[in-house]
Amino acid sequence: MILHFAKENDFKVFFIESVCDDPTVVASNIMEVKISSPDYKDCNSAEAMDDFMKRISCYEASYQPLDPDRCDRDLSLIKVIDVGRRFLVNRVQDHIQSRIVYYLMNIHVQPRTIYLCRHGESEHNLQGKIGGDSGLSSRGRKFANALSKFVEEQNLKDLKVWTSQLKSTIQTAEALQLPYEQWKALNEIDAGVCEEMTYEEIKDTYPEEYALREQDKYYYRYPTGESYQDLVQRLEPVIMELERQENVLVICHQAVLRCLLAYFLDKSAEEMPYLKCPLHTVLKLTPVAYGCRVESIYLNVESVNTHRERSEDAKKGPNPLMRRNSVTPLASPEPTKKPRINSFEEHVASTSAALPNCLPPEVPAQLPGQNMNGSQSSVDSSGTH
Repeated sequence: MILHFAKENDFKVFFIESVCDDPTVVASNIMEVKISSPDYKDCNSAEAMDDFMKRISCYEASYQPLDPDRCDRDLSLIKVIDVGRRFLVNRVQDHIQSRIVYYLMNIHVQPRTIYLCRHGESEHNLQGKIGGDSGLSSRGRKFANALSKFVEEQNLKDLKVWTSQLKSTIQTAEALQLPYEQWKALNEIDAGVCEEMTYEEIKDTYPEEYALREQDKYYYRYPTGESYQDLVQRLEPVIMELERQENVLVICHQAVLRCLLAYFLDKSAEEMPYLKCPLHTVLKLTPVAYGCRVESIYLNVESVNTHRERSEDAKKGPNPLMRRNSVTPLASPEPTKKPRINSFEEHVASTSAALPNCLPPEVPAQLPGQNMNGSQSSVDSSGTH
């Protein structure tokens, strides 16, 4: 039926099959589902295990596995065996299919934690400037020391630390006294001719550019700079490597953090540029079945607020102001989908009571998620985009 429909509509079909025969992996997955699935929220472990095993038996009775060695040798497919222990790939036909294979062969389901945070407050943050490569302020250095203590308290084995190539993240990481890896891809969004300017200066000097970005922050591209969409594409190798790793701490910048969070939390391109990612706050991400659990941990070091809310102009129709390359080309409309976590702010409200150092009410922290298509007001390498 699928192949007939695809042939009628001139679609290519790529099958993805996951097969798991390892009883220990099955039991582990059932317990993970029991914790995360609404189907089992009121069940104890024994009841959940029994019900899920009955479901599996029911599926096995009617399921027909793919067989590329015999009847399915002409199909394009990947078979994932025992959660990545083995892979069987057959007839990959184009770039998209090869990227799917690459992605599936890099992800894993082993328990891990991803820590995301911005660098400590920078001198440019204090001045309200975006972009540039300024060092940390005195409060930024205080945050770096607090982050070092926080990491030590987590007692993580083989923690990897990644930074951008800009001073603010490097100075933050140096306080940890741990090896760290610099990624150029983690540099802040390039503001082009607007680098090291305040928003007021941009509005006065480039009023048309200011208006264009206010209207469509995700697709707008700074003159000689980048858009959020450009940034998303730049971060793809980072995301792929994050999927392969275990425990990682990423010290980055505001726009970059928004994009990474948008990926893990299934946020849309429209939401991404306005996600609240305050300074001096660590976001602890734990991948689980049906999503990603998020904890926001404020390290009790004051900082400036670099967040800018969506303007009224962003809610209007297409702007008559337009210059060549002011916006990146639109792809096909993004499908409407339900995010794995509807609202980070809602999630924080439900978990903050359990956090030893949670975000204070005056410093909100909302997050993005796993859909690589978003942006924010303006971002600086210290984090104001």
